[in-house]
Amino acid sequence: MGAIAAEADKGTSLPSGQQRSIAVNLPQACPALFKSFFLGGFECSTHYRYKGGPRLDVLASTRHDRFALQDYTALQRFGIRTVRDGIRWHRIEKTPGQYEFGDDLPLVRAARCP
Repeated sequence: MGAIAAEADKGTSLPSGQQRSIAVNLPQACPALFKSFFLGGFECSTHYRYKGGPRLDVLASTRHDRFALQDYTALQRFGIRTVRDGIRWHRIEKTPGQYEFGDDLPLVRAARCP
């Protein structure tokens, strides 16, 4: 049985700011959607800052593209086992209609490590 905290209804005798627990029955067979309650994430924006200027590549500027395994390991130390990550389309489709995922394989391999 799980519990969900809810704010007290107006007009009750609970002091301001206190919460009450509501019991909720969750089916045992219900699979978890994520492996952890908290979700980690790595920004992967790759837009142009201004027309004709250089492309912003946040994955490269944070060096997550080079240190993905260390980043995922750090999250695991905090019990975070679900991560939102991104791939950089401008690195995959450099030529229209031709796709190369080689730059993103290190991210995929790092995410698969226990």
